[in-house]
This record gives sequence, C-alpha cells and structure tokens, in this order.
Amino acid sequence: MYQYGVLLEEDGKLDEAMYYLEQAANKDKNHLIVHTLARLKRETGYYREAIKFYKLAIHDVDDPLPILEKIADCYYFLDDYKSCIVVISQALLLGKPVEEQWWNNLYVALNELEIEFSKYNNFLTQKIYSGESLSEEEIRTKLDLLTKPTA
Repeated sequence: MYQYGVLLEEDGKLDEAMYYLEQAANKDKNHLIVHTLARLKRETGYYREAIKFYKLAIHDVDDPLPILEKIADCYYFLDDYKSCIVVISQALLLGKPVEEQWWNNLYVALNELEIEFSKYNNFLTQKIYSGESLSEEEIRTKLDLLTKPTA
C-alpha cells in the first residue's frame, strides 16, 4: 500500500495517495510510512493530521530538529502560536547547534501573541545556559504570564 501511495503521489493524486498511506500506517507505523504521510498532510493543509503523523515519525530519528521544525510550522499555520512556541523552545533546549531561523521563528510567533521577545528570550536562555529542562506546562505558564490582557 505504501508503494502504491507513493506512485499516486507521483501522479499528483494526493488525496488517493494519502488514503493508501493511511491504510499502510494503520498496519505498520514505520518511519517511512508515517513521515511520508505527515509530509503530504502538511503540503495539502491538513495540519492537525500532519502533526499527529510527525509525532509518530519523530520517535525513530537521531536528529529530531527537522521534524520539530515541521511540527512548529503546522502549529503556526493553525494560528496556534503557543504550541508553536512550545515546540521551538523544546528544539532550542536540545542544546544542539540550531540555525538562526529557529530564533527568528520564535520572534515571529511571540510577536503574534504580542509578547516582547526580550522577556521570553531571557527566560528561555536562562534555561538553556543552566541546562535545565523545561516542560510544556512551564512554557505555557510563562507565555500566559507574558500575554498582554485584552481590554
């Protein structure tokens, strides 16, 4: 079913391709199947479904950063900026060399929530330099504290 799904994708029949890839994923959650399906879901605008399959694909990779980037993008496209910031923050906390683009994306997502970059950046960089971990709940709590109340 995976191979047939790929052939359908090559023919531009994306909905049919996703159908067969979903059938393949129901039987086997191997990385190639779920990652291909996640990519197609993202490319066709099914962002929530893409996130679900990217989260399955991330478990068997040595470097999760490329998949985290796709997940953050999906949240951004859904206007779920807090979730986007959570994913970006977790990527930055991995302690690997990360491109400047991650910081730029963080700036843009924070701006969407009208949160000053410097205030969140101080919080995050303190955690990065101390080597502390940071849970999703802690990130969301900090974002809630920094979000300007609407009048």
